[in-house]
Amino acid sequence: MARSRGTRIGGVDEARGNWRLSAGPDLLIGTGEERFLGLFRVNAYLSVSTASSENDKGLIRISPAIGVRSLKGKDDEFVAFLELAILGQRLLFSDEFDSL
Repeated sequence: MARSRGTRIGGVDEARGNWRLSAGPDLLIGTGEERFLGLFRVNAYLSVSTASSENDKGLIRISPAIGVRSLKGKDDEFVAFLELAILGQRLLFSDEFDSL
């Protein structure tokens, strides 16, 4: 399947850097049974850190999406997805990155 991402709009918590948000379309074009999948997706990233150390940082990504899927020989159908991801690592971002 070929994937195409459209333009995304978004925002950032400039004061504290605790969250990032973006929204926009995704279009996947298939060659097999699934002809296309058109989605509107929102990506929210929430910054988390442990109280014991400033070096342990992480992100929680929440990505809901709604759209339409088209299959060969069948009616189009409404689809909805929810993706949750927890990403963490010691020294995930450098101090220089956090100061941007």
